[in-house]
This record gives sequence, C-alpha cells and structure tokens, in this order.
Amino acid sequence: MGDVLIALASLAAGLVIAGKPAWPGRSFVRVAVLALAIGLGYTVFSEYRNGEVLHTWAYSAFMPRVPPLGTGLSPILQWMVVPTAILAWARRRSLSSRRVDLSRAPPQ
Repeated sequence: MGDVLIALASLAAGLVIAGKPAWPGRSFVRVAVLALAIGLGYTVFSEYRNGEVLHTWAYSAFMPRVPPLGTGLSPILQWMVVPTAILAWARRRSLSSRRVDLSRAPPQ
C-alpha cells in the first residue's frame, strides 16, 4: 500500500506542477517525467533513511545496491518499471477512447 500512496502522491504533484486541464491529452510527458522523478527520489530517500539511518530494515547480502547511497536495485527498478507501464497503459487508453469519440462526432 505504501508504494501505491507514493505513486498517487507523485502523480498528484506532477499534475499540480505541470498538468493541463486537457491532461493526459496535453502535457502527458512532462507530468509523467515529474511523477517518476518525484517517486524515484522519494523511494531512494526512504530506502536510505530507513535502511542506513534508522536501521528499520536491512537488505539481504544478495541484493545488488546502487551507489552512492547504497539503495537496493530492486526498489529502484520496481519504481521505474511499474509506474512507467501504468502511465503508458493509461495514455494508450486515453488516446484510444479519444479516437472512438472522434469517430462518433457528426461530420462538419
């Protein structure tokens, strides 16, 4: 659930900063890049804080870690792959629904 909340907060921040009323038709890439950057930034911060500073968890010896903060590779890849796939899916759906709406429009 925590990752879902991070994703929703990141998307909301991206929409507030760069969104347009016609989103996702307009400014999609800017909002997506911002949301991914915010989410990834928070994930790296949280992993570092909880793992290295507060010691609320520890990575397995088998977890590849990304320097300089030693964040686990898996959380970073998860954050990059899953939200990117969801945003791409939402964009395709938005574009296909717009095409259907345009095909139903009366001729001018």
